[in-house]
Order: sequence, then structure tokens, then C-alpha cells
Amino acid sequence: MRNQIRTSATALLFLLASVGSAAAADNGWMAAQDRLTLSGAQELAIFQSISRQRVKKQTAPSGFEAEIGQAVPKSITLHKLPRNTASRVPTVGAYDYAMLQNRLLIVNPNDRIAVDVIGRDVASN
Repeated sequence: MRNQIRTSATALLFLLASVGSAAAADNGWMAAQDRLTLSGAQELAIFQSISRQRVKKQTAPSGFEAEIGQAVPKSITLHKLPRNTASRVPTVGAYDYAMLQNRLLIVNPNDRIAVDVIGRDVASN
């Protein structure tokens, strides 16, 4: 009897974990996290795609350094990544972005942490 209960409990926990993972997915992409690893080719594809958007480049507020792991101030407007960008690089589908002068910030929308900073120089390589 105890083995049946233990087996049932284990199966229930496994089922709940599976449902939780599925619930975290948004349109086929996993939920945004504060870590993101992109290849140079992926960064280039994202930068080129975003550069085609008509989004006004913002000026970083005084004292803000656009670096991975930094909280992005609320004065910087975040935008949803375009569908074509997310379809080309699915790992960024759950993230937002902001364009600051010559830098593109990929941002976790849940806590506004910059998870990648892509410079204009990526397009010239």
C-alpha cells in the first residue's frame, strides 16, 4: 500500500513538473530568464531584424551602463521583439528589447534585467 502511495505521489509530482514547464512556455518559447547565450550569428540576425524596425533610439539615462546583468531603468521603453525576429532566433521569443544609440539591449520583461547587449559592431563583422 505504501509503495502504491509513493509511486502515485512520484507520478503526480512528475505530472505537475511537466505541466509547469508547459505553462512557462509562451508561444513555443520558454519563459524569459536572466541568462541568455547567443551565438554571433544569432546576435547579428537579431540586430539586423531590429534595425529594420522604426523604433526611436533612446538615450541612456545618466549613470546607466548598458551591461549584461544590469537592471534597465523604467525611463527606458521596452518593446516586444517582432515575430520575425523570434521566429529566426526562437530562444529570444520571450524577451523584450530597447535600442540605445548604437546598442541593442535584450531584456527579461519580468524583472527588466539586460540579458544581452549587442553593439552595432556585430553588424560590421
